[in-house]
Amino acid sequence: MKANEFIENHGLSEARKAFELWAVKEELDITSVDFSSGSIRATDKHGNRIQFCYEETETATAWDVWQEQQKKIDVLQQEHAELLAFNENLDRERNMHRDQAGKYRKKVEMIASLFVVPGDDHELTLKAIKAIIDTVGEQ
Repeated sequence: MKANEFIENHGLSEARKAFELWAVKEELDITSVDFSSGSIRATDKHGNRIQFCYEETETATAWDVWQEQQKKIDVLQQEHAELLAFNENLDRERNMHRDQAGKYRKKVEMIASLFVVPGDDHELTLKAIKAIIDTVGEQ
C-alpha cells in the first residue's frame, strides 16, 4: 500500500502513528514529522532531514507495524474485559460465602448461649440445639 492510499483510507493521524511506529522499528530516532505537499518529512535527533514521497514510498512495513499494534490493543482490551468478568464472579462468590458464614455464625452463637446458662436437662438442650439448626438453616 502506498502512503497516500494509507492516508486516504485511515486518515492523517493514523498515518502519522504508523510512520512513527515504523521509524522506531527501523531504529530511526525521529524528532518531528510533517505530512504535507505530497511527502513525509522527518527530522532525526541530529537534525538530518529524511523525506519520503507519498507516491514512491511503500508503507507496507508501517502498515504491518500499525496493524500489529492494533491487534495487541484488541487483545489487551479483551483480556481486560475477561478479568473484569472474572473479578465480578469472584465478588459474587465471596458475597455468597459471606452470607453462608453469617448463617453459621448465628447458629453457633445461639447454641453457645445455651451452654452459658447451666442446665440439668440435657435432653431439652439437645432439642433446643436441633431446633436452632433447623430454623436457622431455613433462613
